[in-house]
Amino acid sequence: MPFSREEEALIAAHRKEIENTMEIVREEMNLLAEVDQPGSLIDDYVTQLSFLLSRKAAGLVSLQARLSRFQQRLKEQEILSRKKSSR
Repeated sequence: MPFSREEEALIAAHRKEIENTMEIVREEMNLLAEVDQPGSLIDDYVTQLSFLLSRKAAGLVSLQARLSRFQQRLKEQEILSRKKSSR
């Protein structure tokens, strides 16, 4: 994949992760509002919170992996350009 497309894909993935995070935060706020209601079930709260946190963590891990790959490509590109300029 050409470098500029990789860069665009990384930026798009970051934007998407922010959107996903905002959606999860909204769901967490609703979950807190529900658990604050009298008679709410703590088991449901715990189950739903666990699910939301797992989604959040998975999104961050995925974005971090993409970022790490991109950083590696940047380093490789830098090494190649140094080798070319030293000739």
